[in-house]
Amino acid sequence: TYLYEQLDEVQRVYLHEDVARVLERLYGVEVETIALVLARHYQAARLATKAIDYLTLAGEQAVRLAANGEAAQHFTQALALLSTLPESEARHRQEVALRLRLGQTLMVSQGFGAAAVGQAYTRTLALARQLGENGQVIQALLGLSQHALFRSELAVAQAYGEECLRLTAENPDPEHGMAVNRILSRITSQLGQHREAVAHYEEIIAFYRARQPDLSFADSYSLAFTLAVMGLHLTPLGYPDRALRQAQEGLALVRRLDHHFGIVHCLCIVGYIHLMRGEWKAALGCAHKALVGANTHNLPQMRLFAQMHEGVVLTRLGQAEKGIALVEQAIAEREAMGITFGHRTTTLARLAEACG
Repeated sequence: TYLYEQLDEVQRVYLHEDVARVLERLYGVEVETIALVLARHYQAARLATKAIDYLTLAGEQAVRLAANGEAAQHFTQALALLSTLPESEARHRQEVALRLRLGQTLMVSQGFGAAAVGQAYTRTLALARQLGENGQVIQALLGLSQHALFRSELAVAQAYGEECLRLTAENPDPEHGMAVNRILSRITSQLGQHREAVAHYEEIIAFYRARQPDLSFADSYSLAFTLAVMGLHLTPLGYPDRALRQAQEGLALVRRLDHHFGIVHCLCIVGYIHLMRGEWKAALGCAHKALVGANTHNLPQMRLFAQMHEGVVLTRLGQAEKGIALVEQAIAEREAMGITFGHRTTTLARLAEACG
Protein backbone atom coordinates (compact mmCIF):
# COMPACT_ATOMS: atom_id res chain seq x y z
CA THR A 1 0.00 0.00 0.00
CA TYR A 2 2.82 2.39 0.90
CA LEU A 3 4.58 1.86 -2.45
CA TYR A 4 1.30 2.26 -4.35
CA GLU A 5 0.68 5.59 -2.60
CA GLN A 6 4.07 6.84 -3.82
CA LEU A 7 3.06 6.36 -7.47
CA ASP A 8 1.65 9.26 -9.46
CA GLU A 9 -1.67 8.93 -11.31
CA VAL A 10 -0.12 7.91 -14.64
CA GLN A 11 2.06 5.25 -13.01
CA ARG A 12 -0.99 3.79 -11.25
CA VAL A 13 -2.87 3.54 -14.52
CA TYR A 14 -0.02 1.60 -16.13
CA LEU A 15 0.39 -0.59 -13.05
CA HIS A 16 -3.27 -1.64 -13.09
CA GLU A 17 -3.05 -2.48 -16.79
CA ASP A 18 0.11 -4.55 -16.25
CA VAL A 19 -1.43 -6.43 -13.32
CA ALA A 20 -4.57 -7.20 -15.34
CA ARG A 21 -2.61 -8.55 -18.31
CA VAL A 22 -0.43 -10.71 -16.06
CA LEU A 23 -3.52 -12.14 -14.35
CA GLU A 24 -5.08 -12.90 -17.74
CA ARG A 25 -2.02 -14.89 -18.76
CA LEU A 26 -1.83 -16.71 -15.42
CA TYR A 27 -5.50 -17.76 -15.35
CA GLY A 28 -5.86 -18.47 -19.07
CA VAL A 29 -9.10 -20.37 -19.76
CA GLU A 30 -10.12 -19.95 -16.10
CA VAL A 31 -10.05 -16.15 -16.32
CA GLU A 32 -13.81 -16.08 -15.68
CA THR A 33 -13.15 -16.92 -12.03
CA ILE A 34 -11.48 -13.53 -11.50
CA ALA A 35 -13.66 -11.49 -13.88
CA LEU A 36 -14.59 -8.91 -11.25
CA VAL A 37 -10.97 -8.42 -10.17
CA LEU A 38 -9.96 -7.87 -13.79
CA ALA A 39 -12.85 -5.46 -14.33
CA ARG A 40 -11.64 -3.32 -11.43
CA HIS A 41 -8.05 -3.30 -12.66
CA TYR A 42 -9.07 -2.36 -16.21
CA GLN A 43 -11.40 0.33 -14.92
CA ALA A 44 -8.55 1.78 -12.86
CA ALA A 45 -6.37 1.53 -15.99
CA ARG A 46 -9.03 3.58 -17.84
CA LEU A 47 -9.59 0.82 -20.37
CA ALA A 48 -13.38 0.99 -20.32
CA THR A 49 -14.00 -1.56 -23.09
CA LYS A 50 -12.07 -4.30 -21.28
CA ALA A 51 -13.69 -3.37 -17.96
CA ILE A 52 -17.16 -3.61 -19.54
CA ASP A 53 -16.37 -7.04 -20.95
CA TYR A 54 -15.27 -8.38 -17.58
CA LEU A 55 -18.16 -6.76 -15.67
CA THR A 56 -20.51 -8.46 -18.12
CA LEU A 57 -18.71 -11.77 -17.58
CA ALA A 58 -18.94 -11.29 -13.79
CA GLY A 59 -22.67 -10.60 -14.17
CA GLU A 60 -23.26 -13.78 -16.17
CA GLN A 61 -21.30 -15.78 -13.60
CA ALA A 62 -23.45 -14.32 -10.80
CA VAL A 63 -26.63 -15.25 -12.72
CA ARG A 64 -25.47 -18.88 -12.95
CA LEU A 65 -24.93 -18.83 -9.17
CA ALA A 66 -28.47 -17.40 -8.70
CA ALA A 67 -26.92 -14.21 -7.23
CA ASN A 68 -29.23 -11.95 -9.25
CA GLY A 69 -28.85 -8.86 -7.06
CA GLU A 70 -25.08 -9.03 -7.51
CA ALA A 71 -25.49 -9.65 -11.24
CA ALA A 72 -27.71 -6.57 -11.56
CA GLN A 73 -24.97 -4.47 -9.89
CA HIS A 74 -22.35 -5.72 -12.36
CA PHE A 75 -24.58 -5.07 -15.39
CA THR A 76 -25.44 -1.59 -14.04
CA GLN A 77 -21.74 -0.76 -13.60
CA ALA A 78 -21.03 -2.02 -17.12
CA LEU A 79 -23.80 0.24 -18.49
CA ALA A 80 -22.40 3.23 -16.60
CA LEU A 81 -18.99 2.67 -18.18
CA LEU A 82 -20.55 2.07 -21.59
CA SER A 83 -22.21 5.50 -21.42
CA THR A 84 -18.75 7.10 -21.30
CA LEU A 85 -17.82 5.70 -24.73
CA PRO A 86 -18.50 7.65 -27.94
CA GLU A 87 -21.94 7.25 -29.54
CA SER A 88 -21.99 4.49 -32.15
CA GLU A 89 -24.20 1.69 -33.42
CA ALA A 90 -21.90 -0.87 -31.78
CA ARG A 91 -22.30 0.88 -28.42
CA HIS A 92 -26.08 0.87 -28.79
CA ARG A 93 -26.10 -2.84 -29.64
CA GLN A 94 -24.02 -3.62 -26.57
CA GLU A 95 -26.31 -1.46 -24.43
CA VAL A 96 -29.39 -3.33 -25.65
CA ALA A 97 -27.81 -6.70 -24.78
CA LEU A 98 -26.78 -5.46 -21.33
CA ARG A 99 -30.15 -3.90 -20.56
CA LEU A 100 -31.97 -7.08 -21.51
CA ARG A 101 -29.81 -9.01 -19.02
CA LEU A 102 -30.27 -6.27 -16.42
CA GLY A 103 -34.05 -6.42 -16.79
CA GLN A 104 -34.05 -10.18 -16.26
CA THR A 105 -31.92 -9.99 -13.11
CA LEU A 106 -33.93 -7.09 -11.68
CA MET A 107 -37.14 -9.07 -12.13
CA VAL A 108 -35.76 -11.76 -9.83
CA SER A 109 -33.92 -9.55 -7.33
CA GLN A 110 -36.39 -6.64 -7.02
CA GLY A 111 -39.64 -8.08 -8.36
CA PHE A 112 -41.36 -8.01 -11.75
CA GLY A 113 -43.28 -4.84 -10.93
CA ALA A 114 -40.28 -2.82 -9.70
CA ALA A 115 -39.85 0.60 -11.33
CA ALA A 116 -36.25 -0.25 -12.28
CA VAL A 117 -37.52 -3.16 -14.41
CA GLY A 118 -39.80 -0.87 -16.41
CA GLN A 119 -37.00 1.67 -16.88
CA ALA A 120 -34.57 -0.98 -18.13
CA TYR A 121 -36.96 -2.41 -20.70
CA THR A 122 -38.31 0.99 -21.84
CA ARG A 123 -34.80 2.15 -22.78
CA THR A 124 -34.10 -1.24 -24.39
CA LEU A 125 -37.23 -1.02 -26.51
CA ALA A 126 -36.38 2.46 -27.78
CA LEU A 127 -32.84 1.41 -28.76
CA ALA A 128 -33.94 -1.88 -30.31
CA ARG A 129 -36.54 -0.09 -32.45
CA GLN A 130 -33.88 2.42 -33.51
CA LEU A 131 -31.54 -0.42 -34.52
CA GLY A 132 -34.32 -2.31 -36.31
CA GLU A 133 -33.63 -5.48 -34.29
CA ASN A 134 -37.02 -7.21 -34.23
CA GLY A 135 -35.82 -10.06 -32.02
CA GLN A 136 -34.68 -7.63 -29.32
CA VAL A 137 -37.80 -5.50 -29.79
CA ILE A 138 -39.84 -8.63 -28.99
CA GLN A 139 -37.71 -9.39 -25.91
CA ALA A 140 -38.14 -5.82 -24.63
CA LEU A 141 -41.90 -5.91 -25.30
CA LEU A 142 -42.16 -9.19 -23.41
CA GLY A 143 -40.30 -7.66 -20.47
CA LEU A 144 -42.58 -4.63 -20.45
CA SER A 145 -45.66 -6.85 -20.77
CA GLN A 146 -44.61 -8.87 -17.71
CA HIS A 147 -43.81 -5.65 -15.83
CA ALA A 148 -47.26 -4.21 -16.61
CA LEU A 149 -48.94 -7.51 -15.76
CA PHE A 150 -47.39 -7.62 -12.29
CA ARG A 151 -48.60 -4.06 -11.73
CA SER A 152 -52.13 -5.18 -12.76
CA GLU A 153 -52.03 -2.89 -15.80
CA LEU A 154 -53.77 -5.51 -17.92
CA ALA A 155 -54.64 -3.28 -20.89
CA VAL A 156 -51.00 -2.20 -21.19
CA ALA A 157 -49.76 -5.77 -20.79
CA GLN A 158 -52.18 -7.00 -23.43
CA ALA A 159 -51.16 -4.25 -25.88
CA TYR A 160 -47.49 -5.23 -25.56
CA GLY A 161 -48.42 -8.91 -25.90
CA GLU A 162 -50.45 -8.31 -29.04
CA GLU A 163 -47.58 -6.36 -30.62
CA CYS A 164 -45.31 -9.32 -29.83
CA LEU A 165 -47.82 -11.64 -31.49
CA ARG A 166 -47.86 -9.48 -34.63
CA LEU A 167 -44.05 -9.31 -34.80
CA THR A 168 -43.62 -13.06 -34.32
CA ALA A 169 -46.16 -13.68 -37.10
CA GLU A 170 -44.12 -11.44 -39.41
CA ASN A 171 -40.80 -12.98 -38.32
CA PRO A 172 -41.51 -16.58 -37.20
CA ASP A 173 -39.22 -17.79 -34.43
CA PRO A 174 -40.13 -20.79 -32.23
CA GLU A 175 -38.43 -19.37 -29.13
CA HIS A 176 -40.18 -16.03 -29.41
CA GLY A 177 -43.45 -17.84 -30.11
CA MET A 178 -43.09 -19.73 -26.84
CA ALA A 179 -42.30 -16.54 -24.94
CA VAL A 180 -45.41 -14.86 -26.36
CA ASN A 181 -47.49 -17.89 -25.36
CA ARG A 182 -46.15 -17.57 -21.83
CA ILE A 183 -47.12 -13.93 -21.43
CA LEU A 184 -50.52 -14.41 -23.09
CA SER A 185 -51.21 -17.34 -20.79
CA ARG A 186 -50.65 -15.08 -17.80
CA ILE A 187 -52.84 -12.33 -19.19
CA THR A 188 -55.68 -14.76 -19.94
CA SER A 189 -55.21 -16.18 -16.45
CA GLN A 190 -55.67 -12.75 -14.87
CA LEU A 191 -58.78 -12.28 -16.98
CA GLY A 192 -60.14 -15.56 -15.60
CA GLN A 193 -59.91 -17.29 -18.99
CA HIS A 194 -58.61 -20.63 -17.69
CA ARG A 195 -59.24 -22.67 -20.84
CA GLU A 196 -57.37 -20.14 -22.98
CA ALA A 197 -54.51 -20.11 -20.48
CA VAL A 198 -54.30 -23.93 -20.51
CA ALA A 199 -54.24 -23.90 -24.33
CA HIS A 200 -51.21 -21.58 -24.28
CA TYR A 201 -49.43 -23.70 -21.65
CA GLU A 202 -50.08 -26.90 -23.59
CA GLU A 203 -48.36 -25.38 -26.63
CA ILE A 204 -45.33 -24.49 -24.52
CA ILE A 205 -45.12 -27.95 -22.93
CA ALA A 206 -45.41 -29.69 -26.31
CA PHE A 207 -42.64 -27.47 -27.66
CA TYR A 208 -40.24 -28.42 -24.87
CA ARG A 209 -41.26 -32.11 -24.66
CA ALA A 210 -40.37 -32.48 -28.36
CA ARG A 211 -36.84 -31.29 -27.59
CA GLN A 212 -36.09 -33.46 -24.56
CA PRO A 213 -33.58 -34.62 -23.42
CA ASP A 214 -31.51 -31.92 -25.15
CA LEU A 215 -33.03 -28.92 -23.37
CA SER A 216 -30.77 -26.17 -22.06
CA PHE A 217 -30.81 -25.25 -18.38
CA ALA A 218 -33.06 -22.24 -19.10
CA ASP A 219 -35.47 -24.29 -21.23
CA SER A 220 -35.63 -27.03 -18.60
CA TYR A 221 -36.59 -24.42 -16.03
CA SER A 222 -39.24 -22.99 -18.35
CA LEU A 223 -40.73 -26.45 -18.81
CA ALA A 224 -40.77 -27.04 -15.06
CA PHE A 225 -42.45 -23.71 -14.35
CA THR A 226 -45.02 -24.27 -17.10
CA LEU A 227 -45.91 -27.72 -15.78
CA ALA A 228 -46.40 -26.31 -12.30
CA VAL A 229 -48.31 -23.15 -13.08
CA MET A 230 -50.67 -24.90 -15.50
CA GLY A 231 -51.96 -26.77 -12.45
CA LEU A 232 -53.38 -23.51 -11.11
CA HIS A 233 -55.72 -23.43 -14.11
CA LEU A 234 -56.52 -27.14 -14.25
CA THR A 235 -57.94 -27.13 -10.73
CA PRO A 236 -60.79 -24.65 -11.35
CA LEU A 237 -61.54 -26.51 -14.61
CA GLY A 238 -62.27 -29.65 -12.57
CA TYR A 239 -58.97 -31.56 -12.84
CA PRO A 240 -57.49 -31.30 -9.31
CA ASP A 241 -55.56 -34.60 -9.41
CA ARG A 242 -53.94 -33.86 -12.76
CA ALA A 243 -53.15 -30.35 -11.49
CA LEU A 244 -51.28 -31.68 -8.44
CA ARG A 245 -49.39 -34.35 -10.41
CA GLN A 246 -48.25 -31.82 -12.99
CA ALA A 247 -47.17 -29.25 -10.39
CA GLN A 248 -45.22 -31.90 -8.48
CA GLU A 249 -43.51 -32.95 -11.73
CA GLY A 250 -42.44 -29.35 -12.25
CA LEU A 251 -41.13 -29.15 -8.68
CA ALA A 252 -39.14 -32.36 -9.11
CA LEU A 253 -37.56 -30.99 -12.28
CA VAL A 254 -36.39 -27.69 -10.74
CA ARG A 255 -34.98 -29.63 -7.79
CA ARG A 256 -32.87 -31.67 -10.22
CA LEU A 257 -31.73 -28.40 -11.77
CA ASP A 258 -30.94 -27.00 -8.28
CA HIS A 259 -32.59 -23.72 -9.37
CA HIS A 260 -33.26 -21.84 -6.12
CA PHE A 261 -35.83 -19.37 -7.45
CA GLY A 262 -37.57 -22.15 -9.37
CA ILE A 263 -37.72 -24.46 -6.34
CA VAL A 264 -39.28 -21.78 -4.16
CA HIS A 265 -41.68 -20.71 -6.91
CA CYS A 266 -42.85 -24.28 -7.59
CA LEU A 267 -43.23 -24.96 -3.86
CA CYS A 268 -45.53 -21.92 -3.70
CA ILE A 269 -47.55 -23.25 -6.64
CA VAL A 270 -47.82 -26.80 -5.24
CA GLY A 271 -48.83 -25.30 -1.89
CA TYR A 272 -51.48 -23.17 -3.55
CA ILE A 273 -52.92 -26.21 -5.32
CA HIS A 274 -53.07 -28.06 -1.97
CA LEU A 275 -54.84 -24.96 -0.65
CA MET A 276 -57.43 -25.11 -3.45
CA ARG A 277 -57.90 -28.84 -2.70
CA GLY A 278 -58.54 -28.13 0.99
CA GLU A 279 -55.39 -29.99 2.09
CA TRP A 280 -54.35 -27.53 4.80
CA LYS A 281 -51.41 -29.36 6.38
CA ALA A 282 -49.80 -30.15 3.02
CA ALA A 283 -50.28 -26.51 1.97
CA LEU A 284 -48.70 -25.27 5.20
CA GLY A 285 -45.72 -27.60 4.73
CA CYS A 286 -45.08 -26.21 1.24
CA ALA A 287 -45.39 -22.64 2.51
CA HIS A 288 -42.85 -23.24 5.28
CA LYS A 289 -40.35 -24.87 2.89
CA ALA A 290 -40.81 -22.00 0.43
CA LEU A 291 -40.24 -19.43 3.17
CA VAL A 292 -37.00 -21.11 4.23
CA GLY A 293 -35.76 -21.19 0.63
CA ALA A 294 -36.80 -17.60 -0.07
CA ASN A 295 -35.06 -16.28 3.04
CA THR A 296 -31.94 -18.37 2.44
CA HIS A 297 -31.54 -17.19 -1.16
CA ASN A 298 -32.89 -13.63 -0.75
CA LEU A 299 -36.01 -13.94 -2.92
CA PRO A 300 -38.34 -11.25 -1.49
CA GLN A 301 -41.29 -11.62 -3.87
CA MET A 302 -41.38 -15.39 -3.38
CA ARG A 303 -41.17 -14.94 0.40
CA LEU A 304 -44.26 -12.74 0.32
CA PHE A 305 -46.10 -15.12 -2.01
CA ALA A 306 -45.45 -17.98 0.42
CA GLN A 307 -46.36 -15.80 3.40
CA MET A 308 -49.80 -15.06 1.93
CA HIS A 309 -50.47 -18.78 1.57
CA GLU A 310 -49.22 -19.43 5.09
CA GLY A 311 -51.59 -16.79 6.44
CA VAL A 312 -54.63 -18.30 4.72
CA VAL A 313 -53.78 -21.82 5.92
CA LEU A 314 -53.17 -20.70 9.50
CA THR A 315 -56.56 -19.00 9.44
CA ARG A 316 -58.14 -22.26 8.25
CA LEU A 317 -56.39 -24.06 11.11
CA GLY A 318 -57.90 -21.73 13.72
CA GLN A 319 -55.08 -19.15 14.04
CA ALA A 320 -57.08 -16.33 12.44
CA GLU A 321 -55.38 -13.36 14.11
CA LYS A 322 -51.88 -14.48 13.11
CA GLY A 323 -53.00 -15.59 9.64
CA ILE A 324 -54.77 -12.33 8.78
CA ALA A 325 -51.78 -10.28 10.00
CA LEU A 326 -49.40 -12.29 7.77
CA VAL A 327 -51.60 -11.82 4.69
CA GLU A 328 -52.04 -8.08 5.28
CA GLN A 329 -48.31 -7.59 5.83
CA ALA A 330 -47.42 -9.56 2.68
CA ILE A 331 -49.90 -7.64 0.51
CA ALA A 332 -48.61 -4.30 1.83
CA GLU A 333 -44.98 -5.25 1.16
CA ARG A 334 -45.81 -6.56 -2.33
CA GLU A 335 -47.59 -3.32 -3.21
CA ALA A 336 -44.60 -1.34 -1.88
CA MET A 337 -42.48 -3.33 -4.37
CA GLY A 338 -44.89 -2.36 -7.16
CA ILE A 339 -46.49 -5.84 -7.36
CA THR A 340 -50.27 -5.95 -7.46
CA PHE A 341 -50.41 -9.04 -9.70
CA GLY A 342 -50.19 -12.54 -8.25
CA HIS A 343 -53.22 -14.03 -6.53
CA ARG A 344 -53.98 -10.96 -4.40
CA THR A 345 -57.72 -11.12 -5.09
CA THR A 346 -57.95 -14.91 -4.82
CA THR A 347 -55.89 -14.90 -1.62
CA LEU A 348 -58.22 -12.34 -0.03
CA ALA A 349 -61.21 -14.36 -1.19
CA ARG A 350 -59.79 -17.54 0.37
CA LEU A 351 -58.96 -15.61 3.52
CA ALA A 352 -62.59 -14.47 3.70
CA GLU A 353 -63.74 -18.09 3.24
CA ALA A 354 -61.35 -19.22 5.96
CA CYS A 355 -62.77 -16.61 8.34
CA GLY A 356 -66.26 -18.03 7.69
